[in-house]
Amino acid sequence: MDRIRIHVSHTLGGEPGDARARLEALMARIAARFPGYQLRHDWLPGERPGVRFRFEKAGRGEGGGSVEVTGESVLVDLDAHYNLPFFVPIAVAEKVVRDEVGRILRDIFG
Repeated sequence: MDRIRIHVSHTLGGEPGDARARLEALMARIAARFPGYQLRHDWLPGERPGVRFRFEKAGRGEGGGSVEVTGESVLVDLDAHYNLPFFVPIAVAEKVVRDEVGRILRDIFG
């Protein structure tokens, strides 16, 4: 299994009060974008909205991370072990995941 790590930040647009609803939408979009993965999440403790998540797909990979709304931005950290095809470099896989997560963040958080 290859290790993939990404860190994505995005400027928070819109009203900060609806961050929890947007985080729920983010988890739903990620689950829809990566079908077949079992995605579970729970809320982070504290005043700032955030979620901790875990995912797995038999034979493909597993991992986890967090999404946190901090002041003016949304931060996503992901660490996964994934069974990449032998011809796919880890850096390319990280870029694809980072771009996809960034696209979903832009759609949901403005």
